[in-house]
Amino acid sequence: MTTAKTSTKTVVTTTTAGDVTITSHFACSQLDNITRINGNLLIKAAAALTSLSCLSNLLVVTGSLTILGNDDLGTAVLPSLTSVGTYIYIGSNSKLTDVSFSQLSSIGSFVDVSDNDQLQTISLPRLSSTGDFFDVYENTKLTTLLANALRTVTGHVQIRKTKLTQYDGMILLACVLDGRTDLRDSSSSAFEARVKVAAAAWRSPTCV
Repeated sequence: MTTAKTSTKTVVTTTTAGDVTITSHFACSQLDNITRINGNLLIKAAAALTSLSCLSNLLVVTGSLTILGNDDLGTAVLPSLTSVGTYIYIGSNSKLTDVSFSQLSSIGSFVDVSDNDQLQTISLPRLSSTGDFFDVYENTKLTTLLANALRTVTGHVQIRKTKLTQYDGMILLACVLDGRTDLRDSSSSAFEARVKVAAAAWRSPTCV
């Protein structure tokens, strides 16, 4: 948190002027009033950081959001985040079990969630489109992917090497129709078969 002291009051700064890098719990705790980052947000190898509660007020990241190699991070929940200007990459967080961006509606480029060994749930219930691709792979304990508002992915959709038993979202089904969804190594052939049956029944694919 950054403050500016005047003779009459203390003004709390809620916007950053450039990129932000978080490498510790302490560094994150200094950002608890930030609502907008005008640049990229990198959370990397952050010591003792077990959650992202310090960023609960964050609304907008104009650049990219990267959460990488945080060995103590158990949950990545950003309840206020609505927009990311370029991409989201979440990778190699060994204890991460839950990713939830409940208000996120737009991403300028791509989503890549990969190599998170303990990840079980990804929840993006308001995300309607991505400007490039949507990849979820090598999350070998992932059982639930919620993306029920997602309709448009300009590039490909890749879902592989997971344990998915629940998928709530139509873009996967739409992309199955045109052959650009990769479901290799999902939890079972039965799950893949159910997806394809549902896809065949859905008549308005918007995967372009």
